[in-house]
Amino acid sequence: MPVKITNTDGYLTYSPVHIGPADDVLSERLDVSALDSNQVDSNGFIIPGAVLKLENQLLVPVDGTANEGQQARVVLYPVKVADSNSGADLAAANDVDVVSLLIGTLDRGIMEDNLDRALSANEVTALNESRMVITDPVS
Repeated sequence: MPVKITNTDGYLTYSPVHIGPADDVLSERLDVSALDSNQVDSNGFIIPGAVLKLENQLLVPVDGTANEGQQARVVLYPVKVADSNSGADLAAANDVDVVSLLIGTLDRGIMEDNLDRALSANEVTALNESRMVITDPVS
């Protein structure tokens, strides 16, 4: 009997960004249209380690503004949010629920590896002002 072989697309895998117990994990609604390629990979998955804040009952990225007293959150698991990370795909995508960490210890090196970039100064400030402990990357 012949065997049918089907090619499949592979996706990136990500390392866990938290160390030890996740003390306060929430499922919250994410405003996908506010995201860009800093938070979403080329396959349309939100990247574990993306730093977010709550604004008008929706999670949005920590941007160039102050954290405004908001508790920063960090995405724990990849979730398919769009077809790609293009602006048009993200703008057309529906809001989705994601699991985020509110209190815990984060490995900054793994976060930056997952995001494929260094955390911005505003992201680091938001995390430091929150109830997160961030480890320094090992050189």
